[in-house]
Amino acid sequence: MKKLLFLSLIALATILLYSCQKENLYSDSEDTELQIRAKKNTETPFKGTYTTYPRIINEGPGFLEAVVESEGNATHLGKSEWYGEGYIDLLDEPPSQVGPCYFVSANKDTLFGNYVGTIALFDTNPVFTGEGTYEITHGTGRFIGTTGYGVYEYEVNLQEDFTFKGELIWDGVLINP
Repeated sequence: MKKLLFLSLIALATILLYSCQKENLYSDSEDTELQIRAKKNTETPFKGTYTTYPRIINEGPGFLEAVVESEGNATHLGKSEWYGEGYIDLLDEPPSQVGPCYFVSANKDTLFGNYVGTIALFDTNPVFTGEGTYEITHGTGRFIGTTGYGVYEYEVNLQEDFTFKGELIWDGVLINP
């Protein structure tokens, strides 16, 4: 009799323990949907280095306008090009720069954004250095819905043929949709 009571208590304890386990409130299809949602809005590192060829296209009292074409490599883009327009206010202390920009991958997928920062001007090489922040606002192709942000820095040298050539470095994140 004691043996039967003991076995009954063990069976009851086992049933109670298993009934206290956390229930799976989601079906497999719901887990998949949750996993998909978890992958959205994830930040991935974005780094790039570009050789730049800036050109001053307009200047006036206290300002410069420039266009910058470049080629280089960046994560998620591979071999790519970067284009920017720069509006430089020489009356700010230190001089400021702002402008729209975009990255174009080899297959023409594009990231669009803008940047803002400061610029330093020198009489000898490097004749310009700058740094600031950027924001990626949208993209095309595989970058539809992608945003991002980060920092940039560059230095530009005057060449013997009186053209400019520089190096531009990007460091930040892309936020995948």
